[in-house]
Amino acid sequence: MLLAHQPVVIDDAVRYGVDLQLSGHTHGGQLWPGKYLAELANPTVAGLERYGDTQLYVSRGTGAGALSLVASQVASSSRPSPEGVPGTAL
Repeated sequence: MLLAHQPVVIDDAVRYGVDLQLSGHTHGGQLWPGKYLAELANPTVAGLERYGDTQLYVSRGTGAGALSLVASQVASSSRPSPEGVPGTAL
C-alpha cells in the first residue's frame, strides 16, 4: 500500500507493483474552476479506479472549502475561553 498526497504518482505505483495507492490533494474539484483544473492535472479526481494491477483511491477530503473555513472560524470565535476552567491549560 502506498500513501501518496497526490494521485499523479500512480504511474510509479504501477511500475513498482503497488497493490493500492491512497491519495487526496484534489478535493474533488470542489470549487469552480477547480474541477476542470483537477481533471487536467490528475488521473483520478475522486473515487476508486484501477490502473493495471494497481488500485487508486482518491479521497475528496473533509471539505475545507472557503465556506466551511468561514463557518469554522465563526464557531471557534463563539466558544468560551478555557481560562479559569479547572483542568485546562493553553
